[in-house]
Amino acid sequence: MELLGVILIFIFSPFEIYLKTNVGTISKLLGGVVFYIFVLQILRKGKISIPREGLFLLIFILLGAASFYWAFYPDVSLGRSITLVQLFILFIITYNSFKNKKSAKTIAYMIFILCGVIISLNIVRQVILLGSVSKWTRISISEEIDVNHLASFLITPFLLGLHYSITKSVKYLVPTFIILSAILFTQSRSAFVAIVFSIGLYLFKYYKREKIKFRHILIFLASIFFVSNFIPKEFFHRIYLMFTDKDILLSGSGRSVIWGLAWHYFKLYPINGIGLGNFTPLYRPPHSSFFQILSELGLLGLGTISLFLLFLFHNPQQKNRARKPNIEYIIVVALLIMSLTVDIFYRKYLWIMIGIYSAQKNEIIDHESEGKTIQAI
Repeated sequence: MELLGVILIFIFSPFEIYLKTNVGTISKLLGGVVFYIFVLQILRKGKISIPREGLFLLIFILLGAASFYWAFYPDVSLGRSITLVQLFILFIITYNSFKNKKSAKTIAYMIFILCGVIISLNIVRQVILLGSVSKWTRISISEEIDVNHLASFLITPFLLGLHYSITKSVKYLVPTFIILSAILFTQSRSAFVAIVFSIGLYLFKYYKREKIKFRHILIFLASIFFVSNFIPKEFFHRIYLMFTDKDILLSGSGRSVIWGLAWHYFKLYPINGIGLGNFTPLYRPPHSSFFQILSELGLLGLGTISLFLLFLFHNPQQKNRARKPNIEYIIVVALLIMSLTVDIFYRKYLWIMIGIYSAQKNEIIDHESEGKTIQAI
């Protein structure tokens, strides 16, 4: 049941602001139910598995909670710490729900792709109805849902569809093409860069191993060329300027001012920052998870989360066994790239995918050498 709950939380995660009830968002209600079921499972089995990298995430949370004592807005730090605790629990539940459950993971991925297609078709429909395919118009599914956050959510089903079109059947190029169209129609430059980099990384790591056929590449490139004919030339011009003019890169949503202020706060408080969650009430959302952590928790926070990522991507079993293409790794890398220019650090779909990747990485081969087991109280 907790596995179904995690899948539903992933599906509803981009609609948190849009779908609210009197007692909280739908994902929070689902999270409460999933947590209750998970606790019962722990009590029944008498143990819980926590990956090594999870311990560094826990340290990061404790640091954020400790920032209550030096933050400009202590109540905000406390609230953000509670949010991080919830995300940590979601990460652990996801890890335990997906570890050594290949069939369940396949079903979840199919649902993720289907969800991505439904959202994408809605975006394409809006583009057609509004007649905005030739204009610089940011398209989302609601005024309350930011286009960059929606585009970052669609990265996961897009890459899953691309992976299946290569490893399973070319028919998966259809949903992949639909989702790619929607991502481009949001005109999110950050998402565009993230998927281009992730596709390049995928081909670099797995081209020879999977014997990717030339027709796969040809069909995919043809699809991109077809969609690009309906995207305003200004969009691709801005993409080009991102790599040639740093002023253009920093101009989106006032990023030059926002990141400059974040850097200013970091220089004032380089060790421990201004307090978890305090940048937004002091100015506005940071538009970068990197600058968010740097300004709010300083070098201590950045160092701790860097250790978390280092242990997350470190796989001691990698050299000892042949592995199939790890699409989870590619997806997590893409989302982390996206987080450099979009603040998605507190997004549930990010932590669900990190949990799935961690579970996939630590799937049991030798029970003695894999993840850490903690006895339930």
